[in-house]
Amino acid sequence: MGVISKTDHPEADLEKAQSILKGLGFAGQIYPVSALTGEGIRELKKALKW
Repeated sequence: MGVISKTDHPEADLEKAQSILKGLGFAGQIYPVSALTGEGIRELKKALKW
C-alpha cells in the first residue's frame, strides 16, 4: 500500500508521485490523500480496515 499525501498542495503532482512509486517497483494500491480537504481519507481508512 502506498500513500501520497498533501495532494491539495498547489505544487502537488500526483502523476509524478505515482510514476516515481511505480518506477521504484511498487505494484500495490496507491492512495492519494489530503488531510486538509479530507480527500481520499475514507478510502484509506477502509483499506486499513479502521
